[in-house]
Amino acid sequence: VFEGGNSCIDVKEKRNGKVFFHIANSCNSSGESAVGPELVAEEDIKELNQEVLNEGSVYKPTRARAVLALPRTIVKEAEFYFKERPRRLLTAGSIAVLMGFFGATSAATIIGSVADWDPLAAAVLLFWTETFTRIYYTSETKTIPMKLINAFKIGLIYGMAVEAMKLGT
Repeated sequence: VFEGGNSCIDVKEKRNGKVFFHIANSCNSSGESAVGPELVAEEDIKELNQEVLNEGSVYKPTRARAVLALPRTIVKEAEFYFKERPRRLLTAGSIAVLMGFFGATSAATIIGSVADWDPLAAAVLLFWTETFTRIYYTSETKTIPMKLINAFKIGLIYGMAVEAMKLGT
């Protein structure tokens, strides 16, 4: 158990050979976590305070360090969740495509009611899709959240194309 300030860390569990830690707001007298559990990967904790670990001083975790490590932990948990059963990724991808289609239909209806905003909305949509497309296709590793955002983007583009055909008839 590592203690520092009003927070403590103890080993929670091991998954696929990786150690995850349990971070809490406060520790009781025996060193056990008392309030606010969070699960953070070992390499995230080491990255955040490598200088302190190298100096040999006592590692003092703070709530801010745990919050900074949270997005990376969420991505790792999502990848573990989807790799456990590949059908989940297919289901989530299908839902993302349908949500993109719904978003395109909603945006066309809402923005189309105020015709002054059409050029700005088209520019923002074009900028977002092109930027994400460049990021997605130039990255060497494609994480699961990136795949789901790409599926949403495909649904959004498909929905806009369907809306354009509806308006053209």
